[in-house]
Amino acid sequence: MEGNTKMTFKRYALNLAMGVIVLPLAIVVFSLFFLFGLFLAMLLLIASLLHYPTSHKFYRHTKNLSIGLDQLGNASIGGNPDVTVSGRLGYIIYYKKQPKAIYVIICKILSLFFRQSRHCLEAVELDEVNT
Repeated sequence: MEGNTKMTFKRYALNLAMGVIVLPLAIVVFSLFFLFGLFLAMLLLIASLLHYPTSHKFYRHTKNLSIGLDQLGNASIGGNPDVTVSGRLGYIIYYKKQPKAIYVIICKILSLFFRQSRHCLEAVELDEVNT
């Protein structure tokens, strides 16, 4: 390692000030993404209930945005940013064999949104999973 790694008081104070500013800002921004993601999920559910064709531009666009927000959600809770919450839950349920009731319920809801019978299992990317 190059350079001085000693934390000076000035550097500590600057880091603390940045944390005090960035944390509330991150909470507000993430809340807006959450609301936007919830809105997209509702649109996707409505499209699913109306049997909207999966080749339709609206469905594909909404699904892609939902996957991106899903990855954002997983990264925000300390997971791999390349893995979705669905993949993380699928890994826990099907590979680690630790199915908690809430995980199973979330997976069933996601299966409805994405029109897949076992969405969480199909979302697992074993090469991306951090074990």
